[in-house]
Amino acid sequence: AVKKPATSHALFKKEMSKTMDSELSIGERAKTVATKWKALGAKEKNKIQDQVATVKKASEDSLPNKKAFAKKADDTQKVYQKAKDEYSKKNGEFLKRVTKAKKALVG
Repeated sequence: AVKKPATSHALFKKEMSKTMDSELSIGERAKTVATKWKALGAKEKNKIQDQVATVKKASEDSLPNKKAFAKKADDTQKVYQKAKDEYSKKNGEFLKRVTKAKKALVG
């Protein structure tokens, strides 16, 4: 599955977690990150948002075209359905004969 690019806050949290004390609880870490995020100035937040925009643009460029992906999925489904129908047709006749033969032996 394709992951969505991180938000600016998530990117900040990831960077902050690298420098935080590992003995802090999850709640303490979250409070620390939230406090530092609120204390950041607009200039620093814009820097982080620019990084996120760059990552998002790169991930969008690397994704396959949605229409091409949908067509491939549709084609795969058609191939599967055709194989399933052929199998059912071929084996369905065989199963009918076996069932008929079993009924004749039992009945």
